[in-house]
This record gives sequence, structure tokens and C-alpha cells, in this order.
Amino acid sequence: MRSMIVSVLAVVGLAGAQAAAQEFPDEARKPLVEVLGGSFFVFRDKVQEELKLSDEQRQKLQEKFPEYVEATMKVFERTKEATPEEREQTMQEHRKESGEKLSALLKDVLDARQQQRLFQLQLQQAGVFALMGENPAFTSLKITDEQRRKFKEIIREMEKKIEPLAREGREGGQPEEIRAKAKKVRKEHEGKMEAVLTDVQKKQWKELLGKPFDFDD
Repeated sequence: MRSMIVSVLAVVGLAGAQAAAQEFPDEARKPLVEVLGGSFFVFRDKVQEELKLSDEQRQKLQEKFPEYVEATMKVFERTKEATPEEREQTMQEHRKESGEKLSALLKDVLDARQQQRLFQLQLQQAGVFALMGENPAFTSLKITDEQRRKFKEIIREMEKKIEPLAREGREGGQPEEIRAKAKKVRKEHEGKMEAVLTDVQKKQWKELLGKPFDFDD
């Protein structure tokens, strides 16, 4: 992810210490959104249009964006001399903390309908892997202990295939090629997890996802 880090630092360079939200066009927001993951895609114009955010809601979100940029830059600066493993651990902690702050912000900014649609988009982005969580929305699917055991086996299998790609990335491999390979591995194993579901569960899962949304630009 070294090239992604460089991209994010380039975004920071656009802003300065306390940049106005208007200095972050959608394309400049994209790298940081990809680095932090989770619900940070809410900062993309395409998603905001899907949620039908008002100008006031957009402004409230954009005003907070520079804070996430600066906090992430500090993490990158602090881990310059760290090992890849130490850097990734620090980034995981940063993503978790940033995600919790964003969740609190979104509860204040979005109305109930928008929060529901955002949840659907989060599920679509996470895929069936989301079912490993404990969200109350999954109760109706009645996932069994045996199904969870199979899910874990599939995920462990996927991680074994992803690890060499992650190592290749740390050693300076081509980011786009690695990302494409990882995406293929993920899709393959997502299909395996879906196959574990019963027909009834598959139907319920589809209903939870809502109308399909295309995240690609």
C-alpha cells in the first residue's frame, strides 16, 4: 500500500494544515477513502447523490474531512521507520478509531432513511463476509453455528491466498495488478460463502442488500 500512502500524502499537500472542504474535490478524496475503508465511502460524491444528501448535510461532512486527512497523515509520519507489520497494526487501530468517530457523526447528520440506505451500501461493499458480524439485522437469517464454522474455514483459505499478494505489495509490486488479483480471490471466496446459505437465507440476504449500487467509477 506504499503507493496509496503517497497518494494520500499528496492529498494532504493540497490542503495545508487547515484546508477548506472545498479544496478536496471528489478525486482528491478517493485515496483517503480507500485507505480508511468502512463507511468512509460516504465522502464520495456518487454515494452522497445516492443518499440524496442536502447541501447542508454535504457541508457538515466535508467540514470534517480535513480532520481525517490530518490524523491519517500523522499516522503515516509516525510509522515511517516501522516494519510493515507494525505499520499495518497501527493503521488498523487508526481505521477503527476513525470509523467510530465517523459513525457518531453520521448518526447526527443523516436521517433514518439515509442511514438505512447507507447500511445497505455498507453490506453491498462488504459482501457476504459481513455475516460474520453480529448485527441485529442478521437475526432473521438464523445463521447456524455450523455455517459460521464453514464461513471461518473459507475466510482462512482466502487469507492464505491473499497473504502472498500483500507481501508482494510490501515488496514494491504493481498496486493495480495486486488489487485486481486480490479482488478476484475475494470474489471467488465470497461465492463459496454464499453457497453455504440456504435458499431462504439467500433471499433474505438479498433483501437486506436493497437496490444494487455500482461503487466503481
